[in-house]
Amino acid sequence: MMLIAGSMLDILAESAGNIKPEPCDFRRYRHRAKSATHRGMEQVNADYIRKHLTGRRGEMADLARAMGIDDSKLSKIMSGNRKVQASEVPAVVGFFERGIAEPVGVPADPTAAPTLIPVYDVRAAAGGGAVAPEYEAIADQLSFPPGYLHHITRTSPDKLAIISVTGASMVPTLYHDDIVMVDMTKTNMAYDGMFVVRHDGLLRVKRLQKARDRKSVILHSDNDREFPPEEVPGEEVEIVGRVVWSGKKHP
Repeated sequence: MMLIAGSMLDILAESAGNIKPEPCDFRRYRHRAKSATHRGMEQVNADYIRKHLTGRRGEMADLARAMGIDDSKLSKIMSGNRKVQASEVPAVVGFFERGIAEPVGVPADPTAAPTLIPVYDVRAAAGGGAVAPEYEAIADQLSFPPGYLHHITRTSPDKLAIISVTGASMVPTLYHDDIVMVDMTKTNMAYDGMFVVRHDGLLRVKRLQKARDRKSVILHSDNDREFPPEEVPGEEVEIVGRVVWSGKKHP
């Protein structure tokens, strides 16, 4: 399998096509801070909290304080009557990863500037009607609070890119017009999760699996009832990067 390196501009410039995507107003999108519930991506919810609790005395109270909520709201989360809010996810993850967490809205370094990730005016197909742009350009940038991006990936921001998704093959993980952040350093199938790949001149979002012959690649869709797995020659698939975050448009 050919592995791809370089900037997103270099990678996407080679994609062929004749459909020009409409410019997107990325202010319509909110961060989907919770990870997708499917293979390779862990959702931050009550089960996540139970899995990481150590049983330390006062731990639940400390977690509620770190999340910026009172004990009753945390109890509702644990009983299934309240969801972990997107703004609370970094505090939950940080609490269990480091044993501490910053309260919501208080970054580790208050003087640090937000991290800007480029949003490219391209679309990756999550379905049969793939769209490959005839051009690509940075259409916008999304700002991530200091420290939050660190919870998503340790990769340098200059190796990250955000693009749009089109189609329905990755439903319910991704819907048409969602956006995804691509880690362009993750260009082999040693990692679980979703990948942006180029196949047959088209950008696509799929889960990848090596075929039994080890020479072919199976492209899996989460909406596998409508989009069955495809087995294609490995040399025809180029991995652009792994999806490490997704953003969903407000309904």
